[in-house]
Amino acid sequence: GKSQEKDNKLDMNSMKYFNEEQFNDWEKAGDFSKEEKRLKKGDKKVYILKYKDILNINISSINNAFTERYAYSPKTKVCITYIKEFKSTMLVLKKYDEQGNLIEEKNYEKMYKISIEKLIEIAKEKLSIDLNLPGPPNVRRYDYDENRIPVYVITIVYYNGFGRTISIDANTGEILFDKEIGGGDEFIIEYNSEDHYIN
Repeated sequence: GKSQEKDNKLDMNSMKYFNEEQFNDWEKAGDFSKEEKRLKKGDKKVYILKYKDILNINISSINNAFTERYAYSPKTKVCITYIKEFKSTMLVLKKYDEQGNLIEEKNYEKMYKISIEKLIEIAKEKLSIDLNLPGPPNVRRYDYDENRIPVYVITIVYYNGFGRTISIDANTGEILFDKEIGGGDEFIIEYNSEDHYIN
């Protein structure tokens, strides 16, 4: 199989081995202990967890909502699981054996005609919402049986129970549901489709 070589870049190749030394010039960024470290460098943030049989490194950015997660074998220090996700939505999953050979790969984006990148564009253009920010709003992707369409659900929580829920067809990009509720029962704004907004 292919050997897992390391380099100085933060990409899948450089992260295939558990190598904490590449973070030596990163700054401390939050809670710090023997088991947990939070570091930052430029726009990147890293969370390192070492506890008993757990060896994890999570890499995120202050500029977008994508996260890369690496889980390592305590025995060989080789990456055995790689996950790329957008907020709470998994995009890519790769699994390796103890020698670093790829044994399973799933690209969840291929299942949908509307990718996460396209969803970000739709939300900006049609809803004036920037989804590609760390933290809220929440985005989830739901799969149904063959009789129902897959959907993205965007949830925005404001305060005192005030919030907004938006459902978007993951095959066409059509806005299926958009509703705000809050400030009392009399304050309800409902959108039935893209062409029928009530302002």
